[in-house]
Amino acid sequence: MNWLSLEYIKAHSRIDFADDDDALELYGNAAEETVLTIIRRTLNNVKDLNKGEVPAKMYQAALMLTELGYT
Repeated sequence: MNWLSLEYIKAHSRIDFADDDDALELYGNAAEETVLTIIRRTLNNVKDLNKGEVPAKMYQAALMLTELGYT
């Protein structure tokens, strides 16, 4: 994953065990790719436009997609 972290995903989804870590990473990677596809940008382009940061709305969208995939 490029901007999400497993720890952040687990905290957001209130997951406190490691059994599904591989699946969460898979869903996190897919969520990041989906968000970038929807906005038609690359991660570097997004960071260039936002002073090196990933906007909070991208975090939110990716976390929501990750949780949806997991559930």
